[in-house]
Amino acid sequence: MGDETGQMADPEAVTAKLKEVFESASPGMLYVPTLSSDQPSSVESHRIALAVSEGIPNVLAYQDPSANVDFRPRFFVDLALHMKRKLELVAIYDGSGLENVSADLAQATALFWGRFAQHHLAEPLEVVRSGSG
Repeated sequence: MGDETGQMADPEAVTAKLKEVFESASPGMLYVPTLSSDQPSSVESHRIALAVSEGIPNVLAYQDPSANVDFRPRFFVDLALHMKRKLELVAIYDGSGLENVSADLAQATALFWGRFAQHHLAEPLEVVRSGSG
């Protein structure tokens, strides 16, 4: 979680909480923001999560609203069955003043990345770690 400067409020507290959650839940999959972000708190979140997620076999990075042109997904999820719900959730932020966050942009992004997949609408993800589990 970042503050108005884009910096993470308390990296040590975030690290401790993530470690606690990962140890108790034993997840098989972790989604983190891409390292290819212009938002310092997103990059820090990515690094902290990886530092404490050693036992999580699968880690995928998503395109956050501040992702830059270095974002290079290689895994695409078909959004056809989920796009309506995704747009409803993103629409909550419409008009909130958050940069690069809107239902229209989410729709356009899914269409854009769909051209790289066998799907009309796609969620792009970078594969950070892929293992069994």
